[in-house]
Amino acid sequence: LILYFKSQESITILVGDSGVGKTSLLVQFDQGKFIPGSFSATVGIGFTVIHPIWDTAGQERFRSVTHAYYRDAQALLLLYDITSKSSFDNTRAWLTEIHEYAQDDVVIMLLGNKSDMTSARAIRRDEGEKLAREYGVIFLETSAKTGLNVDEAFMTVGKELVRRSVQFPVEPRLHLHDVMQPEKEPPGCCGFSRN
Repeated sequence: LILYFKSQESITILVGDSGVGKTSLLVQFDQGKFIPGSFSATVGIGFTVIHPIWDTAGQERFRSVTHAYYRDAQALLLLYDITSKSSFDNTRAWLTEIHEYAQDDVVIMLLGNKSDMTSARAIRRDEGEKLAREYGVIFLETSAKTGLNVDEAFMTVGKELVRRSVQFPVEPRLHLHDVMQPEKEPPGCCGFSRN
């Protein structure tokens, strides 16, 4: 999914704690496959080649780098690991950062990843739904391993971006009347003056 609106490129950023599966989710979406155990922690910001989607590092030492990229994002996918209570608890801190640094109209989706690991589940689905309602964000559970809801997550974000761009079109910065010279008053008829 490549998100473009007229001449403006739309950028989606994946954020969340280290180890929640951001890179795996992106590879599943981009290449349609899961490559187990092949990723070391993403250093700084990772970019996909064919999609305007940025994969960010979740480690604390890269947070200041991530903040700089929030401003350019039209959409943010915030991931937590359904088997990790700490990654879920930390979503509140991530949401606070997003609201502080991102644009006011950014599309935010909360994703409970690793939904295939049902026996190790630490966070119930309804807990994720409740948090999403509290912050007014979109919610899905995904599995980068099986591909469950991965395409749906990106498609839903894309549809929401389109909906918002139609509902709230970007006003042009320069209006025609700003650059046109005002018309001068026409002289009296035939240029004659009365005595």
